[in-house]
Amino acid sequence: MKTITIEDVEKKDINQVTILDIRPEDAYCRGTVEGAINIPMQEVDNRRDEIPRDKPAYLLYKHSTPRCGKVHILV
Repeated sequence: MKTITIEDVEKKDINQVTILDIRPEDAYCRGTVEGAINIPMQEVDNRRDEIPRDKPAYLLYKHSTPRCGKVHILV
């Protein structure tokens, strides 16, 4: 997977991409990228049908460094 910055994702047209935030719900509620869908990592397999497949998807998760995030492009 290719990694890009959160700043790069925020520049994307939310109508043209899917942003999937896999952090726990409490972290998502504290703030995320505008338009992101929250499906915690433990639930992704069971909620796969909620992820749109008609546009590129970006996976947002917490990095091991506090207050740092990573975004992977899912192809």
